[in-house]
Parts: sequence; structure tokens; C-alpha cells
Amino acid sequence: MKQKLMMVTAVALIATMALAAGLRYEARMSGAGKGKAKWQVANKRGEFQGEFEVEGENMARNANFTVNVGGNSFPVTTNGLGRFAFSARYSNAATAPVIGVGTGVDVKDANGAVVMTGVFAQR
Repeated sequence: MKQKLMMVTAVALIATMALAAGLRYEARMSGAGKGKAKWQVANKRGEFQGEFEVEGENMARNANFTVNVGGNSFPVTTNGLGRFAFSARYSNAATAPVIGVGTGVDVKDANGAVVMTGVFAQR
């Protein structure tokens, strides 16, 4: 029992140290267009900091899409060149998307059809 407690404590300590140093995940997306998504988290001076960024290109021009990741959805609109970029910052882990290795990200058109997909990996 004591060894188990020590192991759990060690894992928690390592996770806390990794979060303090910062974690970065990235997903390359492909499909009707191409893009990438990034998720970075850190715990600086005991405060959670997270940033989600996603961008796409070679998509329908001046069109509305929805980015879905980690239980959150974000509306985006492409410009006249078929590109979009979106970013969001979080200071509260409870409201941040849940993203880690293997988390999927997709972009859907206005009809709900998936036009791009990707999977997060640690970078």
C-alpha cells in the first residue's frame, strides 16, 4: 500500500513538473483542405494557462465552418482566399478543451459534413 501511494505521488509530481514546464500538442489536418491545430498548456506560478490555435487553407472561400475539439466547438469563416485562423486563451482549466495525445480535431462545413480531420500528438 505504501509503495502504491509513493508511486501515485511520484506520477502526480512528474505531471505537475511537466505542466509547469509546459506541454505542447499539435495536429496536422487533411481532407478537402489542409491545416494544423496546436494546444499549449503551462502552469506558471500556480496559474493555469492554455492556448488553442487552429488554421486552415485550400478551403471554400468566404464559407462558414465549425472546428470541434476536446468537447468544444468554435465557429470560423474563411476569407476570400479560402483560409481561416482562430485562437483562444484559457486561464481556467475547467473551461478549457480537453486535449491530449490521440485527441481528434475536425472541421465541419455548414451542412455538418467533415471536411478536415487530424489527431493530436505531443511535440
